[in-house]
Amino acid sequence: MIYIYHTLNFMFCQEAEMNTKNFFSRVCNSVSFIDSEKGCVLMILSYQDLDVIADSILREFKPGRVTLDAIDVERLARSFLGLHIRYERLSDDFSILGATTFSPVELELLCHGKTQVISLPADTVLLEERLLLDKKQQLGRRRFTLAHECAHQILHRYENADNPTPEVQKRTYSLRDLKSQEDWNEWQANALGAALLMPKAVIAGCMRKYACGRKLICYEHAFSYHDYWVMKNICEILEVSRSALEIRLRQLGYLLDKPYTEYQGTLEVWNDEEDV
Repeated sequence: MIYIYHTLNFMFCQEAEMNTKNFFSRVCNSVSFIDSEKGCVLMILSYQDLDVIADSILREFKPGRVTLDAIDVERLARSFLGLHIRYERLSDDFSILGATTFSPVELELLCHGKTQVISLPADTVLLEERLLLDKKQQLGRRRFTLAHECAHQILHRYENADNPTPEVQKRTYSLRDLKSQEDWNEWQANALGAALLMPKAVIAGCMRKYACGRKLICYEHAFSYHDYWVMKNICEILEVSRSALEIRLRQLGYLLDKPYTEYQGTLEVWNDEEDV
């Protein structure tokens, strides 16, 4: 059985031996259904389910009291999940940011008009090498891409902990092969990645410290002066982008949206180049 997912980035995955089977069997309860056409089991997880998974993993990865600082997502990937991280040029137009493998695979890349085939071992996260060129500017994007790929690994291991799939023959895949319509899996990976980088308890602590427990208001991508600096501080502390934080705050109920015309006063507009 082969699962193929694609969105901001892409992934190829096959069944691999799971050393952490017991952990992923117990982290949360889920609802699953059978896709009869593809013959595979897919999980349906809510935001609450994904928060439970993230909290369970982070408690084992980083035991002790909750601290208001950035999660070391690279150490989470390497040490806790046992993943290999590799950087390559994945596309000329910067449209592909990352991939993850669950078993050995050969991947065909087309860069600068030339085709290159690379061999990847199981449990590898492949990231776009240009995410390293400007580490400060690309920090939030690189961390979220890595967290997104870790989330795919976590969900796959949990999904297959009690449902092993048969081995499939190794072959070479192009980027075109990796495109599909599995939007649900991508949504879950995005949501779980956000929960790993911005845990619910950490966000609650940041909101108490910097916003005095009140909700922030977004006026069509603009914020009041105070709310702007609350967002800025949390982004810097957690090393996430403004857009990722905005989505997470909105999902947790800490950010309200109102029309621009409702605000009377000076607004700070968060420009695209500041979204790092």
